[in-house]
Parts: sequence; C-alpha cells; structure tokens
Amino acid sequence: MLYTVIIVAGSVLAGIAAAFVIELLVVALRPNVSAPGQRLPEKQHPHPEEEPALSGKRQSITFEVEGTSISAWLYLPRGQSSPVPCIVMAHGLGGTKKMLEPYAVRLR
Repeated sequence: MLYTVIIVAGSVLAGIAAAFVIELLVVALRPNVSAPGQRLPEKQHPHPEEEPALSGKRQSITFEVEGTSISAWLYLPRGQSSPVPCIVMAHGLGGTKKMLEPYAVRLR
C-alpha cells in the first residue's frame, strides 16, 4: 500500500516537473509567444523648462552630506506653525526629484 502511494506521488511530481520543463522550453525557443500588445494612452509631456502646476509652495533647499551637495524640495503643510512630522521621499537609481512631486503635493 505504502509503495503504491509513493509511486503515485512520484508520478504526479514527475508530471509537474515535466510540464514545467516544457513551459521553459517553449518560452526559451519561442520568445515571441506573448500576450497581445496594448496601446498605452498618450500623455502630453510639458516643456522641460516649464514649472508644473503641481508645485504649489515649495522651497528649494541645498545641504551637504560628507562633502556631497544635496538639493531637495521642501513642502511645508498649509497653515501649520507648530512642528509637524516629516516624510522623506527618495527614488531608486535613475530617478529625479521631479518624479516624486505629485506624491509630495498629495502628502502635503
């Protein structure tokens, strides 16, 4: 009885492994097999020299960290004179602070 269960379980696992290998071969040998492309909505990009309407009241600040000059935008909440919590936002490599502006305005 136990021997039969082991054989059946092994057969099922071998079938799953074989299906996985077949899928990998199909993807490797036929890389153009994919979902149909979808057209993305066109966005109008503002001129790089124009300031976006989102900017509101922000302050450009610069400070140094271990000899490296860091520039940032500081958004302060409207109508707050007392100390408030701080949110520091940063992107990964290859990003710019302009990419984070829509989020900063919403969190303000």
